[in-house]
Amino acid sequence: MLNRRLAAWLVLVVGVALMVAPEAFDMWVRAPRGAQMIGGFASIMTAKNVPLVASYGRTVLGGFGNAALTIQRAASRFSGGHRSLSYSQATSFIASQGNLRGLAYMDRNLPVLGPPFSTLLSVLYKDQPAFAGMHGLPSFTLFPLFFVVPGLLIAGGAAVFLHRDGRPDSLGRPVSARGPAAFLLVIGFLVAIAPLLPMPPGFHSIRTVGPHGAAMLDDFAAPINGPGSAPVMSLKTVAQFDGYVAEMRLASTEIVPAVQDAAATFGHRHISASTATAFLASQPSLALVYRIERDFPAMYRSFHHMLATMAKDMPDYQAVQKLPSFSLFPLFFYVPGGIVFLLALFGLLRGAPAKPNASRALLGDNPVPGNEALAGIGTPGTAPTPGAAPTPGA
Repeated sequence: MLNRRLAAWLVLVVGVALMVAPEAFDMWVRAPRGAQMIGGFASIMTAKNVPLVASYGRTVLGGFGNAALTIQRAASRFSGGHRSLSYSQATSFIASQGNLRGLAYMDRNLPVLGPPFSTLLSVLYKDQPAFAGMHGLPSFTLFPLFFVVPGLLIAGGAAVFLHRDGRPDSLGRPVSARGPAAFLLVIGFLVAIAPLLPMPPGFHSIRTVGPHGAAMLDDFAAPINGPGSAPVMSLKTVAQFDGYVAEMRLASTEIVPAVQDAAATFGHRHISASTATAFLASQPSLALVYRIERDFPAMYRSFHHMLATMAKDMPDYQAVQKLPSFSLFPLFFYVPGGIVFLLALFGLLRGAPAKPNASRALLGDNPVPGNEALAGIGTPGTAPTPGAAPTPGA
């Protein structure tokens, strides 16, 4: 049977460990930064914005991939069908035009920038539900208190138990420590089941959200373009994509001039910008190209806002990455709470009492005040001396 005082000391250790855990993990600094990251990302990781940005991404990758096809269709249309260009001829034409530098860049580098661009948008799209769950947790700023408060209650209960267990009262009777033991039993049980408790409306439980949040952060830390490349969420990736988006913006303004140049070169016709735009709108195979020409200002605002938010909140994200995995957070309740509950049940309430002389060791060899007349009774060599004077007042 477990000794009660040993069990109480173990409970005290668990309580102190919970209290110091936030300091050990630097939660007092990192958790508030996590709250800032969640607040910052909230504007780009909505259920409405992420699919919209993903659709923009598919449009620009598909549309700029049809740059050569645009020249082929324009050459055929405005030459009356007399000029049919191969893909390589159309690509060479784009590269030869000094006013189509952005379009030439996109046509040349799409195989390089396409995969990482797709990866970034795929990660955001995949992890949007996980982010929504993280956003529904209680504020990260409160996370240290979820350790300190139960730790303080547990350590305080254990200290009271140790103070009272085996201690005699003024009449020499042992003081009951069942109250602190029962308190620790309840606190241990509540801490252990905390992740299982229903949350108020509008909030999510760390038990269900934690594993998804951990997977989201793992996706953010994964290489953007295979082994050795920068992580998805990094300043290097943001700078790289800023460059891509700037080139896309330039290329989007060159689509209509490209059609005009093709008409002039291969059809010997000088067409207006409105005619070139109408041509793009009339070609089903160039629907994505037309959408870029028409909608890229809105696309640019979305891409720019996404990248600016990532850059601004990068230090906060990096601080969150250094916290323990969110998939482990439920264990920080299950394990200490379970330990305290079991120790309280089988150690403090049912454990072996302190040794009989423990209370005497606390008090020394002094008799209990008010009972000096009984101090020598039953002790060998202290028999009353015959004829001794009676005690005054007896």
